[in-house]
Amino acid sequence: SRFTRKKDYTFYSTKHQSWSRINNCWTSATLSQQVEDMEILPNRDADHNPIWITLGHQKQEYGDSISLS
Repeated sequence: SRFTRKKDYTFYSTKHQSWSRINNCWTSATLSQQVEDMEILPNRDADHNPIWITLGHQKQEYGDSISLS
């Protein structure tokens, strides 16, 4: 995995009083190349922590351009 700086958790079970990493973010292969960073944010009033993903801009090159006048 590209983003394994620290081991944060995304879900807290009050029943078991334990944390888990159960939340995922699925992308296409093309979109995953644009992921610059991801972060698990703190939650306020829920049992799941939100995941924040920062996408960059990927320059796309096209073939010869045509000018119509």
